[in-house]
Amino acid sequence: MTRFARIIEAVAVDVVTQDPTALFHPEIAAQFEPVPDNVERGWHRTGTVWAAPATAATPAAATIPRKTVVTPPEFLLLFTASERIAIRTARASDPVVADWLAILEDPRLSEVDVSRPATLDGLAYLASKGLITQARAAEIALGAPL
Repeated sequence: MTRFARIIEAVAVDVVTQDPTALFHPEIAAQFEPVPDNVERGWHRTGTVWAAPATAATPAAATIPRKTVVTPPEFLLLFTASERIAIRTARASDPVVADWLAILEDPRLSEVDVSRPATLDGLAYLASKGLITQARAAEIALGAPL
């Protein structure tokens, strides 16, 4: 799978697995370049070598107060823009993704519980398809910071 990253000051700020010209305005798409398959958002480049960011001295995610029941828009905002675009693009060819988005977009849905098994299964499925990483699925499953 080919990855593309939008790089600002040697940091991958957006990483996608599809041709950026199909996802973004041409001015934004022109800022993307091919990167190795292991590069993730936040990685930095020195010359031609990519490295994960150093571990920050911030509190562990579990210690940050979070709400696990959120509105559908709040839930979708837990994803990055490039993740949301990849998921919406996958809708056309993946009936599981199409079903998942249909549920989220149903006007009768007023809340999403990120700890609910069906939500966790959906996140795991998105990760299994490469639409988000396992690490991002785990982060989203923690809920929204208060």
